[in-house]
Amino acid sequence: SLVLAKYRGEIKLSEFKAVMLSSLRSLVPKDWDTNHEVAWNWLWENVERMLKNLMGKPQVQEKALERLIMSLTEDSVNYLRREVYKRFFALAPAGQDYFKQSTTRLYFIADKIVDMTIEMYRDPRKMVEDISALGLRHVGYAIPTEFFAPFVSGAVQVVQTMTTDDAAEDAFRWSLTLISKILVRTILEGSTIVMKAINTNQERALEKAVSVAPRGQRARELLNITVGTQSISPFYWSIESGSMNCARAMLKDLLTIRADRDNYYYGCDDLFHRHPEVIHRLCADAADLLWPLLDGLIWRSRLSIQGHRRANYYVRHLIQDSSGNLNQALEWLSDHENPKVISHPVVVLFADIIWNRVAKYYFLLGRCYFLFTLLVFITSQSILSHLHEGYESFEEHIAIFACRCFIYLGSMCKLLYSQAKSFSLDVKQRNFVNVAGVPIPEYLMSFQQFGSLFLTVTLILMATQEPIFWCAQNTDGDFPGSGIFTTSCPEAKDHKDAYSVFSCIAMLAYWALLTDFTIFSMRLSSFLLVCLRVISELSLFLL
Repeated sequence: SLVLAKYRGEIKLSEFKAVMLSSLRSLVPKDWDTNHEVAWNWLWENVERMLKNLMGKPQVQEKALERLIMSLTEDSVNYLRREVYKRFFALAPAGQDYFKQSTTRLYFIADKIVDMTIEMYRDPRKMVEDISALGLRHVGYAIPTEFFAPFVSGAVQVVQTMTTDDAAEDAFRWSLTLISKILVRTILEGSTIVMKAINTNQERALEKAVSVAPRGQRARELLNITVGTQSISPFYWSIESGSMNCARAMLKDLLTIRADRDNYYYGCDDLFHRHPEVIHRLCADAADLLWPLLDGLIWRSRLSIQGHRRANYYVRHLIQDSSGNLNQALEWLSDHENPKVISHPVVVLFADIIWNRVAKYYFLLGRCYFLFTLLVFITSQSILSHLHEGYESFEEHIAIFACRCFIYLGSMCKLLYSQAKSFSLDVKQRNFVNVAGVPIPEYLMSFQQFGSLFLTVTLILMATQEPIFWCAQNTDGDFPGSGIFTTSCPEAKDHKDAYSVFSCIAMLAYWALLTDFTIFSMRLSSFLLVCLRVISELSLFLL
């Protein structure tokens, strides 16, 4: 009736009866008989009678309730907040055990209830979804449904003392009663034996609850409870509510391989399809469950052949998500910074697969360009300028100019674009880290990114002191080494010392940024790590 009240056209309920009857008959033409037709006619006649009795009432009730709410003063609102709970506790004393929050929280709940009563008239479809989601959360809180009727009665009694408008009182009662019925239905449908077992936080209770489910439905019982359009995950709820014993038992049950005569049943696919971000969630809220999850992704044969046992690793979902893109599991585990978890055989295997089959080639492609840039830099700064004694020839001037143009355009501009992009992204997302009280963009916490910024600044300073640029207006002057793209003009003499210093610093920065090539050798990586540790300790000693 609430939805139909929003419709502005003519509503013909009798025509819907005939259309629906023909649709039902066409769905089951072989089984349909006169008994089905009589049953449908009886059902729709009752529904039609109830709808006609309510036609036009929701609009009147909405206006009356809106007048009542808008007329409430601050004192009236405070009175409503206090009296609702007094009346409820008088009608159901046991309800006090479920309202142990602060007074501010209780007042917020009371205000929210009043808002829901008017929103039920304004947007019934959205409110049904929101109330269903709220009801599913009450399933996790193990709230008895017997308390909803006394709460409604207490709230209605309070409203009766605050107004003499019977229409407003009736609108409030009707709306709140409807809300409570939706909550009760949601709680009853969502209160599965698994959710009840989670509230006990006992592994034995959970195992007993899930043991009655068929093999093919065990994963669904543990991962999804749906009421209407809303759903809740018992596994995530056990983590959120702190029932870690049940969460661990769920993982063990999901990642146990079972079989019958025809099929094998393994909940790995169901787990990652329902919760593709499960690694991230466990890293954030339940780190102790990461090891059981990773252990469950390995199957080891009980038979050994020549001292070896066969082992299957189920790592597909850790490498690729449901959309076919690269999964962020490795990034999440790396950010978690737990050496024990990162050294787990499953993590080692799928990290090696990602590196050897995907990441290594993209890394080499990017670093080879950087290495080529370094070679061009060395050629322009050291080799071409010292091929022989005396001044450079015309061809050498051309070669030096081409190399330096490549450095400024192909390296400096590329680095500048990358830095600007990373900086703007961190500013937009407000990702800053305070260092000595100064906010620094988070991307600069990486050695490579900070080194790239340092190299970019150095190349910009080099460009400002570039002798070729300073000699651009005096290429054919009367001085040794004159000619196009010369670096020997008098105008450039005062800038060469600064240019040499910046060139040396840039050379060191280029080589420092190549240290990530040590990733190809564990021995070199270890040596680099030790060197960095020694340098930091030596710096502290010198200070």
